[in-house]
Amino acid sequence: MPSIAPLVDVRIPTTALVPDLKALKRWSTAQTGTVVLKSDHSWGGWGVRVAHSLNQVDAAFRSMTGMRRLVLSLKLLCSVQDPEWFLHLVKRHRPTLTVQSYIRGTPANCSVACWQGDVLAGIAIEALVTKGPTGSATVVRLIHNHEMMDVAARLVRYLGATGIFGFDFILEEGTNRAFLLEINPRATQISHLAFGPERNLAAAICARITGNPVENTAPSVPAHLLIAFFPQELKRDPSGSLLKDAYHDVPYEEPALVEAFLAKDGLMRRSKLAVRAMINRVMPVAQTGVE
Repeated sequence: MPSIAPLVDVRIPTTALVPDLKALKRWSTAQTGTVVLKSDHSWGGWGVRVAHSLNQVDAAFRSMTGMRRLVLSLKLLCSVQDPEWFLHLVKRHRPTLTVQSYIRGTPANCSVACWQGDVLAGIAIEALVTKGPTGSATVVRLIHNHEMMDVAARLVRYLGATGIFGFDFILEEGTNRAFLLEINPRATQISHLAFGPERNLAAAICARITGNPVENTAPSVPAHLLIAFFPQELKRDPSGSLLKDAYHDVPYEEPALVEAFLAKDGLMRRSKLAVRAMINRVMPVAQTGVE
């Protein structure tokens, strides 16, 4: 993304690739501020570390490489059944790490449906609640942000993209300027929601393929409501303090799926305990940082 951004005049945080710890420390010292370390092939914020000092930079780098990466890979494999990091380790693929300057503000996202470089429909949201300081959103609200949508349209045009893409931003505190953080070449959390003909991604793609106009159907979600994602917000706050005022995005039409999500915690808890016991025999918890 850093190589593309200047070509389409996109505002991004100062960004660099991290070949090793020495290079990371040199870069962080030159920035004289908080930095964000990211690993590729990660999602939901678990491959992100925020460092406020050189000591934290060192700790963040070590937590994402070497033996600690193995521990995290096992944790992800058992807790969310994500084998990608573990398979990369088995294949001895070295992860690509990126460092960015820290922008204080509100996480935001726009998801667009596009066809051969043209944006067909788009949705923009800002996060009100997230799963931890670097985690994915659990409660969002719909916004109208022309800068975000314009950036998405320029990048889609430059890439000649087709499909559904998500663009992650930070809306800078005090100025509301949109800084692009990353591009996700896939559907994101909000992509399935419909807010009318111009904000219904699935319908826009379907209409383009079939040659039929987008049907002017009623929005599936009232635009004024907060949107709480299932099961993320329910797990974050089982009391449901925000759910009473939000549209809770539960797939009621798939009761077996809902039941599976709600029953998953017991199995995952047992898996975590089993893996933790195994890891503790090899490496103390205090040393790995696994919680």
